[in-house]
Amino acid sequence: MQNNEAHEIVLETPEGERSFYCDRNEFIWNAAARNGIALPAICHQGRCLTCAGRLLDGTVDQTSSVSYFDEDKEAGFVLLCTAKPLSDLRIRTHEQWIMRRHRRKIGMPAPYS
Repeated sequence: MQNNEAHEIVLETPEGERSFYCDRNEFIWNAAARNGIALPAICHQGRCLTCAGRLLDGTVDQTSSVSYFDEDKEAGFVLLCTAKPLSDLRIRTHEQWIMRRHRRKIGMPAPYS
């Protein structure tokens, strides 16, 4: 696979299912915006959790996130503002409050909760 290969992203949003392609070097949030899909975000650094989603299928690169932990990955969360696709993906969006609740429950930082 080459670095510039695009992957299909399917988002399960409150408004219904949306799909688009995202280059493996592009943040998913940015690709969604480029395709007219409005997603929540505040910091665009992977810190505030406002862009949180639940990864239902596929794998992502979260190394650009300022505050993403193994516990987040194990629970299936992704931060769309700093996630890059490593495969085709299916993600449930608007999971910020669920991720914040998860973080509080295990004693981890949960901004804006």
